[in-house]
This record gives sequence, C-alpha cells and structure tokens, in this order.
Amino acid sequence: MVPPSSVSAPASGGAKGSVKLALVVAGVAVLAGASGAALANALDKAAVEKIVADYIAANGDKLRASIEAADRAARVIDTRGLITENTPVRGAANAPITIVEFGDYECPFCGRVQNTLEAVAKKYEGKVRFAYKNLPLDFHPNAKPAAMAALAAHKQGKFWEFNDAIWANQDKLGDALYTSLAKSLGLDMAKFEADRTSEAVKAQIATDLQDAAKIGARGTPFFLINGQPVSGALPLEAFAAEIENALAGKQ
Repeated sequence: MVPPSSVSAPASGGAKGSVKLALVVAGVAVLAGASGAALANALDKAAVEKIVADYIAANGDKLRASIEAADRAARVIDTRGLITENTPVRGAANAPITIVEFGDYECPFCGRVQNTLEAVAKKYEGKVRFAYKNLPLDFHPNAKPAAMAALAAHKQGKFWEFNDAIWANQDKLGDALYTSLAKSLGLDMAKFEADRTSEAVKAQIATDLQDAAKIGARGTPFFLINGQPVSGALPLEAFAAEIENALAGKQ
C-alpha cells in the first residue's frame, strides 16, 4: 500500500480533491482489512471500492511514479565512508554523479562491462567520477593478487593505467603480467614489489570486502550510482537511465 505521505492530491481539485484522496487512502485500508470496524462502518464498502477504482483509473501514472520513487529512495545506500583517501578515484571532484564499482579482476562480467563504463565516461564527460573498490571472490584465485598489484601501482599514482591494462589482459593474470605492466608504466620496481605484498595493501582490500558486505554486494560487478545499487554487466542504456534519474533528482 502507498503511504499517505507519498501520494499527492491532484492540483486542480482543491479541498475536494484532498477529501477524495483521503477517502481513497481510507478505502484501501478498509479493503485491506487494516482499519477495523470504525472505518468499515463509516463508509459503504461498495462506494469505497468505486472511489478507489475511479481514482486509480484517473491517477494510475501518478500512483505508479510515487511507488517507484519510494522504492528507489528505500534502496539508496549511503556512500559516505566508502570513498577514502586510499580509494582510487578518477573524474572531476565536483561531478554530480559518483559511480562506485566493486570489481573482481578475474570476473568475466567485470571485464565485459569495462567498455560500457568507458562509454559512460564519454557520454557524461565532466558529470561522472568513478571510484574502484575490490571484491575478489573466493573462487577466483587470481583476483586478489591482481588487486594487490593494482593497489601497489596506486601508491605510485598509476592505479588507473594499471587497472585498464589488467582488464585489457585479463586472460594473462599472473606475476609476469604485473611485473611487465609495472615496468612499462615506469614504476619504482623495488617499491612496487614491496607494496603489493604489504600489510597496508592487504588491509585496504580487507576494508573493501567489509564495505561490500555492509552494502550487500555479494557478486561482481556491483555498482552504486549516487548510492543507487546496480548489479551486473548491464548495457549503456541501463547506466544512462540511472544517471539521468540521479541528474533529475529522482534518487
């Protein structure tokens, strides 16, 4: 049932419209058996059914939009605290849209969605910033070592270059690839090797995993678009729809 606070009376009915809407809400309660004998006695059931049916017929779109808005609001996740000084982020700091990705470098669906994310960045240039969080799944043995190597590159300011190169070479995950990429990016190799097995990097991945558990991210890829959860390697159109809703203030 739609809460009374989430339904607005038609603009062109004045007090009459408000009374009618109140009757609709009361009628729904009666029909649901939720309000007891008082409302049941106050309103003739057949009359109430007609009021409810007429109102829904005339205002179905408004009711549907109200229900959808309430559902979206209920699903928004507070992203404060997910992005820290250690979190890789790219894009304008003042961008109105923030997309947080929880990914696994061995996940084929994560690899598949990267081209879509690139298309999102181009379509909404200047309006979107991206943050990356690691969610290496237990059944992907190469995912965590890859994440540790990427975070080691992050400590030298080269996370996104390393990240993009990993996705481009997802079928070659392993130490040889990470070493080769680090050299090609001109990283300090001694520091890179030390960082990718360091306790600090392990702790960051552990924090990412804890964050994923808190928000209910169990599979990859998993995204938050201004807090709105989106799961799976969805097409550009699906991302665009969520972004447009966020830009329009519908979240």
